[in-house]
Amino acid sequence: MKEILIIDDDEVHISKIRDALKFAYRDVKITNKKGTKNIFNTILPTDFNMIIVSYKNDIKLANLIINEAINLDKNLKVIIYSYFDDQNSILNLLHLPAAAIVLKQDSYNCLVRAFKGLDIETPQLSNKVIKTLIQLHHQAFAMHFEPIKSLTKRENDVLIELVKGSSNKEIARDLNISSFTVADHIKSMFSKLNVSSRGAVIAYGLNQRQMH
Repeated sequence: MKEILIIDDDEVHISKIRDALKFAYRDVKITNKKGTKNIFNTILPTDFNMIIVSYKNDIKLANLIINEAINLDKNLKVIIYSYFDDQNSILNLLHLPAAAIVLKQDSYNCLVRAFKGLDIETPQLSNKVIKTLIQLHHQAFAMHFEPIKSLTKRENDVLIELVKGSSNKEIARDLNISSFTVADHIKSMFSKLNVSSRGAVIAYGLNQRQMH
């Protein structure tokens, strides 16, 4: 039997977490601690396999609880359940030594998958967290991309989007141009870069970044 402690005081969200835990593990005993007063007395002695800590506004307290719990039992899995999903909050959460980060907006099915994934020792991240990391990677790429002199500014813009993995429609939307214009820019790149495929254009862009 898994013994799990939930540290939260919102009945609606606690109910969703409970339901997901019961489906993921079947044989489970769930304890709810409302608020953080005397929280360390609740954790001690640590009979819990997992602790779910809600993050609402105090990152320092969340960090303290997680580190204290892990110090008590290295095998204890700590999950962050965040009420915030903005980029800054997600970046702060990624610095915490948690086994999983899930968000209030996550669906029941997403929570079930996250809880099941922990059983195979795989760190679990909400889809929104993963999406944020990908966006940050893309932003970093754009910042370190050295424009190719033989291409126009707009062609370089299209190339950056291609390397990100964007489709023609996505590029058109992001650059506020038509899909036909995107196709024309890509065709022009074929000639200027002496390549004959979309993949070759992307490879050229990746190599350009690695050189700088």
